[in-house]
Order: sequence, then structure tokens, then C-alpha cells
Amino acid sequence: MKNTTKGFSLLEVLISVTLLSLITISIIQGTKDSYKIKESVTSEDEDKLRIYSALNMIEWDFSQIYSPLYFSDRFDMKSLSIKTQDRDDPLFQLNEKLQRVINEKYYNNPLFFSPNEDWIPIPRFKDNKTSFEFFTGSHRRVLENAKESTYNWVVYTLEDPTDKDQEYYQEKYGDDAPELGSNLVKYSVFKDPFRNEDIDFDKIRPQVIMENVSSLEFSFWNDDKGKFTAMKEIGDGKGRVDAMKVAITYKNLYGVEENIERIFRPIWPLYNLREADDFSK
Repeated sequence: MKNTTKGFSLLEVLISVTLLSLITISIIQGTKDSYKIKESVTSEDEDKLRIYSALNMIEWDFSQIYSPLYFSDRFDMKSLSIKTQDRDDPLFQLNEKLQRVINEKYYNNPLFFSPNEDWIPIPRFKDNKTSFEFFTGSHRRVLENAKESTYNWVVYTLEDPTDKDQEYYQEKYGDDAPELGSNLVKYSVFKDPFRNEDIDFDKIRPQVIMENVSSLEFSFWNDDKGKFTAMKEIGDGKGRVDAMKVAITYKNLYGVEENIERIFRPIWPLYNLREADDFSK
């Protein structure tokens, strides 16, 4: 019986190899493109995540901002006044002693400037437009029974990028490394928050919560003017803030500047919702 089976010709083999090569190249290219898209989307997501994480951190701390002025009035020295001028009168002596104690405790106190009616110290809130220092109850102990207060002093401010930041971007981008903006950092002090001396933040390690920030501005709700202004223009600015606006200009991962604004409110006081709507205008 004659065998009629024929093999592939050289031309058929070459055509098959060529087609297989083209299919393989298209698969590899598609996989490469998919990987690039995934990397791009992941980078964009991480870029957005760092922004929202920073804003959520600010919101958490500010929502817990603490001052007795949210639920009581400042202690009035006039309430100690008495009509008698007799220095031998016990009431007169008590009045002088109380005034002296208050002056000694609060006159040069860098953290608290006065007591309220219940003798709870009122914290000094400090800002210089690009930083904000305030007293808050936002701290949560990491370890059980740790000797840490739930109250803490928090500062948000801008600082220049560190040498490590510069080295990291130089290694990652080489000669194409972008010019770095400032870092938005957070300082937190939860040990002995009711101290009488000022806090040396140079001895505290900050937490970088956002990079490549071009500008940062804090402003505070001024009820008399019906708008956000500097804290010094608010009557209770030292120890009470009803709402805060944060404006941030930053560079995204493509080096393009973007602007973002957020308004934050504390838990105290309990707002009338109609009045609270005014903050958003």
C-alpha cells in the first residue's frame, strides 16, 4: 500500500512561525500595556489616598479640639471684687490671694491663658496662617495602661523636605527628579499636656502626612464678619474656634499643581444645622 502522507513545506513552516511570532508579540505588548495601566492607576490611587489620609487626620484631631469655652464662660476677675477696702478684712485678703494665684499661674503661661468659671484651664490656640497649634482630646493609647493622656497638643505646619527625601527622588528619577515642595507635618505631644512651660517641638519627631505641598493656609470662622478670617480677628480666638478652613496647594505625581479646600468643625458646640450651613458659603 502506498503512503500518501506529506509533511509541511518550508514555506508553510515559515508562515506558521511568523504568525506565531506576531501573536506572541501582541500578547506580550498587551500584557506590558496592561501592567503600565495598572501601575499608573495604582500610583494615581496612592497619590489621592495620601491626600485624603492627611485631610482625615486633620479632621479627626480638629473634631476633638478641646476648650472649656465651648460649654462655659471665662472666669471673670470682677466676680472677685468686693466693696470693702479694709486690708484687714478676710474677704479682701482672699480676693487679693486669688488674683495673685491666677496671675502667677496664667499671666506668663505659654499654653493656657485663663481658667473658666469651673477653674478649668483654657488653652491658647496659636496660628500664623501656615501652621496651627491646638489642644485636642484625639489621642488614643496604643498600649493598655500606658501613661499617656487622651489630651494632647497638636501642630500642623509646613517644613522643608529632608535630605532623605531628596536622595529618594534622586535615586528614583535620576536627572529627571522633580523639584520637591514642602512637607505637611504633624507634631503631637500627649505626655504631660497640662504643663506650665512651653513645648520644645524641636525635640519631637514630626510625622510627615503629605509631600510636595506648595502652600498651606488656615483660616477660622468669624461669626461677626460671617466669613473665615485670621484667628486674631476672632473674639474668642485664643481658646475657641467654631470652624476651620484648610486650603492646600500641592503637586500631583505628574508635577501639576492642584488646589484643595476643606472645612472642619469641632464636636463642641452642638450646632444648629441651619447656622452650620453658613460655614460652607
